[in-house]
Amino acid sequence: MITASTRTLDGRPAPIRLLHPGPGGFFRAHRAWYTGHATDTVHRGIASFTGSSTDNARRPTAQGGMYTLIARGSDGDRCESIASVGAAHPGADRATRFTDRSSPDPAVVTPTVTEAGRGRTPEGGLDSALPAVTAQAGDLI
Repeated sequence: MITASTRTLDGRPAPIRLLHPGPGGFFRAHRAWYTGHATDTVHRGIASFTGSSTDNARRPTAQGGMYTLIARGSDGDRCESIASVGAAHPGADRATRFTDRSSPDPAVVTPTVTEAGRGRTPEGGLDSALPAVTAQAGDLI
């Protein structure tokens, strides 16, 4: 098993430098993986904030921010331990979200817009009348 680490040399989670709303599968398979493989990885941890589900905060927190990524290939499966998520918070935890966002430490917010973000008007803008959009509008970072 390979380990993509964003731990400091003494094993502590790396300082939070990235904030990510919506830590779903795409985030875990791509953003967190790339962060864990960056050359300056010991200096860049991720704080993630869920949307409506709290599972994507509860599970990483219970596992110390670590999870196993399984990459499937024609030559078989490859398992990799990912440790780049230094903190995971439920989206309803507004106090932590705004404290993290106003801190001078984070350098970037890294949103991911996938299939769930396809609520567009015929002109291409966000369809703010959609119930899913209005329900989550207050949860944005």
